[in-house]
Amino acid sequence: MSRTSLFLLLLLMQPGIAHASRISSSSNYLHKKPAVFQIKAVPSNNSSAIDYAISQADAAMRGNEAERALRILQHYAERNPDSEPLVIAQAKALDALNKTADSVDLLRKYLARIPNSIRARACLADLYFLQGQFRLSRQTFIESLKQTNTHTEHDADDSFVFYRLAQISAIDGDLDQSLHYLKDCLELYPSYFPAHLLTARIYAARNQLKEANASYAKCFDLDKANPAVLTELASILALQGKTLDAVERLLRAHKEEPASVDIVQMFITIYGVWEDW
Repeated sequence: MSRTSLFLLLLLMQPGIAHASRISSSSNYLHKKPAVFQIKAVPSNNSSAIDYAISQADAAMRGNEAERALRILQHYAERNPDSEPLVIAQAKALDALNKTADSVDLLRKYLARIPNSIRARACLADLYFLQGQFRLSRQTFIESLKQTNTHTEHDADDSFVFYRLAQISAIDGDLDQSLHYLKDCLELYPSYFPAHLLTARIYAARNQLKEANASYAKCFDLDKANPAVLTELASILALQGKTLDAVERLLRAHKEEPASVDIVQMFITIYGVWEDW
């Protein structure tokens, strides 16, 4: 097996390019479904009642009471049907209730009335992404970026749009385009962990190990105990013939995630046997 093929085999054991839709920007970056609508709605100019409704709904969501959150939001939305924050919050609650089709329908109807809502369009694109409708997601994200170019400057929130586009390009196999989007993402949000991780994975898959190591180093700066980073870096060290260094990284990963069968399997692949030193 070639060096590149070995790395790709090891990489596929972890949430990676082929499973990019499962990478989250939460504190536990790799082990939760992405929070839909990380792009925040523009604050409402209406009465403080909307802000109160959203704060109450957010509290309910944090308590795993999505049904209650949705009822609160729908009550206030009856009086404020064109409120972008309320619509996006409702879409989030619907998705949490696994009513993704209803969430999509809500956003599409809102955009039919208010087509210049950049955040609602980006949120719709993210829903398409999570459904695996990558072509439609790409088209909708690009439309939201075009609106941003027309109406305002890019900001840190837009970094998430570039990241999603990078994921879609990677899934399609266009790694050059993916790296281009990742560069745009990191220019807006230099500490965005998932973008550094995807950059590292792409370089590693292309056997550009120097560049991969540099990107993994940035991941370490942000999260020194992330088991996925430790495991993937171990695979690169193994490809470079640095077996003991690779073993050390895998043991650290195993300490962080002792139930992971994948880490043990990779240890056996690299070292030949499992030894829990």
